Amino acid sequence: MPRLDCQVQIGIYFGSWGTRRYPQRRRGATRERILQAAAELIAEKGAAGMSLDDVRARTGASRSQLYHYFDDRDDLVHAVIDVTVDAVLGKAGRAP
Repeated sequence: MPRLDCQVQIGIYFGSWGTRRYPQRRRGATRERILQAAAELIAEKGAAGMSLDDVRARTGASRSQLYHYFDDRDDLVHAVIDVTVDAVLGKAGRAP
């Protein structure tokens, strides 16, 4: 399976952050901040190396905030994958 460059994927998705699936509101901003931090950590450490404590340290989010938006660490990783795939496919489908 080919490995895609996570930095490119993060840049594609987070460059248009707030205009797609998650509108910019105070409540959504916390979820977005968590997703962005998780995506960056996954790019740096890999999915297996990222922990919820890493995400909390990077975002300043509380444990209850993490669990409000995501069931567990795997749910957060899946959410990062979903937004990244959506962004990559959306970018690929646009005409130059």
